[in-house]
Amino acid sequence: MRTWIAPIKLALTWSAALFALAAAFLWLKASTARVPPDPNDMGAQIIVNEGEEESDFIRTVQEQSLWNKRAATAACTSAFFQGIALMLPQ
Repeated sequence: MRTWIAPIKLALTWSAALFALAAAFLWLKASTARVPPDPNDMGAQIIVNEGEEESDFIRTVQEQSLWNKRAATAACTSAFFQGIALMLPQ
């Protein structure tokens, strides 16, 4: 292997691993995100009861979507770094 390629492959592989871990954390956050109902909001709300906790359905879905987008971006970045590392010559 060329001497200059090994450190680049190592850096790309570590970057891919770190972004994959970030994606896992962000998807966990997305799946557990909840937004409590706003008691001052007099508009239409869809309130969901989960045990003793209430959550605003629409705002919870918006919050989960935001975290899901961040997780997908991290996963995409991880795949990009891994793909580049795999394309480099041995």
